[in-house]
Amino acid sequence: MRYLIYTLLIFIFNSCGGGNIKSSVDVDEKFTLYPNKSLIDAEHKEFYMEFYIQNEYSDNIDVELSKIALDLNSCRIERETISHDFLKFTERGEREKIGYRAEFLKPCLPTSFTMSSDVELTFSGTKNSAIYKSNSLPIEIDGNITHEDIVSIFDYGVILKAQDNEAKIGLNSRKRYKLALVNLDSNRSVIPERIHKIEIFTTDPSKIKIIDPNNYETNGGEALDSASFENMNDIDIYVQTYNKSGLADLKVNANYTNNRGELYDLNRTLSLTILSGEPMAFSINSAGTQYNYDTKWFEQKFLISASDKYNNIVNIASKINVSAMADFVKSSSGERLLFGKYSSIKGSIVADKENHEAEFRVNSPILSNIDPVRDFLFLFGDVKSGEALGKWDIDSYDIDSSGMKLVDSYYGESHTNLGFAVGHNYYSEICSSESKEWELEIDSTDGIYQLDERGKTYVTLKFPAYMVGKKIALAVNFSGREKRSGEVHFETLHNFKGIKTPESIKIDANSSEPIDIFIPFEIDTGSDDRFYVKNAKVVCDYRLNNIRILTFKQNKHIENVSQCGNENGEIAFWDLRLELEDIGASGSFIFNECQVASFIDKF
Repeated sequence: MRYLIYTLLIFIFNSCGGGNIKSSVDVDEKFTLYPNKSLIDAEHKEFYMEFYIQNEYSDNIDVELSKIALDLNSCRIERETISHDFLKFTERGEREKIGYRAEFLKPCLPTSFTMSSDVELTFSGTKNSAIYKSNSLPIEIDGNITHEDIVSIFDYGVILKAQDNEAKIGLNSRKRYKLALVNLDSNRSVIPERIHKIEIFTTDPSKIKIIDPNNYETNGGEALDSASFENMNDIDIYVQTYNKSGLADLKVNANYTNNRGELYDLNRTLSLTILSGEPMAFSINSAGTQYNYDTKWFEQKFLISASDKYNNIVNIASKINVSAMADFVKSSSGERLLFGKYSSIKGSIVADKENHEAEFRVNSPILSNIDPVRDFLFLFGDVKSGEALGKWDIDSYDIDSSGMKLVDSYYGESHTNLGFAVGHNYYSEICSSESKEWELEIDSTDGIYQLDERGKTYVTLKFPAYMVGKKIALAVNFSGREKRSGEVHFETLHNFKGIKTPESIKIDANSSEPIDIFIPFEIDTGSDDRFYVKNAKVVCDYRLNNIRILTFKQNKHIENVSQCGNENGEIAFWDLRLELEDIGASGSFIFNECQVASFIDKF
């Protein structure tokens, strides 16, 4: 058998001698093609070709090829069939054999072909797509083949059918399937006498194994990596799953005699979907911020991922509800109702299992100034208390007992040592003469999102310039389920470009008097739109050259209107007094970069 190796490189636009690709990212990995055999009938009207395609991407990149097609260049094709129009690779070095059959409109002897497909690459949950077209590969005819031979190659396939007709299988399950080699045209099973051997084996034993009930006396019903059968068809097997969900591949090799008495090997990969367990936990991660030049607001994306108790991605249909908290209630003593792992004040959820209700309690009498109509409760903690976390609506609260009656139904257990926040989705611009209240917006009108087949969705949070530098909270909960598992994520809002870097400060040599510098900080929108940072801190990285800082003042957190008296109001600023260290030389104060920071630090 000859193996000719061709390396196919994918580029973002036009590559040198390697075909064309249109892609959203630079892709510089490769596939390798191994031509296997090429056959044509005596009249040059029917053609059959086999080749292997091998994945050369690294193991942490999932590769999917779809809409696989071949072009025989000068040959005009009347009908064609390809054994695979979809392939998936998860490991480097994996390869699959592709069979291709063509009937020509008139006699033709193909001398070369190109392959094209859609390519999707997935790395750490991020997908990129490309349209792939190979360079031209030569065809060398190995021999003649008859029409019956070509039909026999394509008319057989392998099926794996569940006894209950539901192909998907759950975690930690054992399910019965029937494995068969069939004639695809008639959908009839091949007679056992023509099947010499069928072998089935798992590619990932940590996900799935095979039980052969036909050899119970030998293996005792043990789940194994593979099973083989001779002179058998319509074979009963059991599939055993464990605690990993997702797609699991079973490879089947069948050795059989076709209807002309010739020996053939059939290799197929069958995929089973292992369903995840019930959704139990979330992760929420920022995926970048941009400025919308039309609305004059900022838009920050968050990637929300759901998992079950085994940390599998959730691949069962699920909807979630997302809520935003822009600011936090202050108690009558002026204490912000935001307490986390750094605080001795903790919350508890007390379950009333009979009535499916819950009460929230605090170990300190600090609940006050709460408006049950506009305010709500966020609970946060570790994954063990996930069923209690997320957003709760407030029915009423008791100042004396530090208890809070909650609106939502609850089907979970009681939990203690919870962090909590009581707040609302508005932030008052304290020094505004118009008494402005800014709200956070999300890109779903009802706050409900559908998770995709990987248990993920993107949420876009929209906020005005005033909210840059404010610490906010996002809560997510499952929607439409008894188990309301949730999560809370805290984020200091910012923009991608950060803060406009102030100009460098220079002091000429022989300047004996200190100089005063006042720097108000502006948000860098990347446009002519100008906004000052308000009621937030700004931190800067800078370098000093022959300059001494005599005094340094910056804006403080403004919490009530009485603090708005100075002319700067809520604008973030630095007020510096500088002098030369060595009066005989000039000096400079150089800003490298500046970013916002919230006045709320540990809680």
